Amino acid sequence: MRQSTVPLLSLSLAVCLAAGCSEAPPPAPPYPAISAGCAQWQDSASLAVADSIHLNVSTPRTLDDGGVELVLAYFLPANSRADLARTGFELTLPHGAAIASGRIGQVERLIPPVGKDGPIVLPGLPPRLLGEAYGADVIYRFPLRFAGPLPERFDLTPPAMTIAGVRYPMRTLTLRRFAQRGAVGLCS
Repeated sequence: MRQSTVPLLSLSLAVCLAAGCSEAPPPAPPYPAISAGCAQWQDSASLAVADSIHLNVSTPRTLDDGGVELVLAYFLPANSRADLARTGFELTLPHGAAIASGRIGQVERLIPPVGKDGPIVLPGLPPRLLGEAYGADVIYRFPLRFAGPLPERFDLTPPAMTIAGVRYPMRTLTLRRFAQRGAVGLCS
């Protein structure tokens, strides 16, 4: 390599390191409700965060009072750690104000395959989610309930996560009432 190109490469590397350059894939769009009227039903959602950590959201269950219940499951690989920005969940109007706070049900910590002892029940959702040191993936699973009545369309943005010192905002999920199904569902 010629001597004149070494300072240029060193400067480029320094700028990239200072700016936090990495080879991480670009994040998913933060607001995926892209069809007109958010008309497309989604059975579930999976939100990839980083380092193989992801969040799965089940098909919502419509409650008798017009509310909704979802089951959320955080998946963490071995030797990983993720810090939640908060342990509360709120529904908002699309791009707007909060309209309902969620009630977290029984939190279960599972280490697949779930043996005869079954899941470990936790007293609540911990602010720090930990993978196991011995090589097994860990799942934190819990129902999240929002009392009704709720509007025809609303959003849920899970708390941001910090992984290895980097803060990752979570994608917004949009839910709406589907008259033809008689239920609230995730939509895109």
